[in-house]
Amino acid sequence: MSAEKIKNGVKAKEVSQDLKTAKIITLSSNGTPLTDDKLIKVIKTYLFAWQNVCGFDFTTSSTKEAGVAVKMAGLKYMIYILPAVWDYSIASHEKFNQEFVEKTLKRMISAWNVEYEKFFVDKELNKFFRDRTMIIEFSNKSTDIIKKLGAEDFDPLA
Repeated sequence: MSAEKIKNGVKAKEVSQDLKTAKIITLSSNGTPLTDDKLIKVIKTYLFAWQNVCGFDFTTSSTKEAGVAVKMAGLKYMIYILPAVWDYSIASHEKFNQEFVEKTLKRMISAWNVEYEKFFVDKELNKFFRDRTMIIEFSNKSTDIIKKLGAEDFDPLA
């Protein structure tokens, strides 16, 4: 698997390492770790939501159309914020399905003041995809945005 390449030159080994770094394997439901089948379903649902929201396709879009979304930098970013979206689903008591993920991603992207389709091609945001440190910083900022999403919906004094 280490030599296997995915479209646009992404190596399967890198994807595997980033899944491990993001601790995707530790996702759980009611304290029970997700099975491999459920993890695959979560990842698949999540990545399809990105495609729908940002208007690209991992298998057919060129980097001209999709920017860094179809490169390792974009995929790395997406992987790094997946746990925050999962945790937000649990905290908000909403089913983790494509509709929920799309709604969450749209709200997060809106916080960056960019159109959904331009998220991975925006010149201002592209600076965050230049190296691993910047990707981690950008994913941490996006994770913070996701964590705050529920806070604005609930007034405990109302």
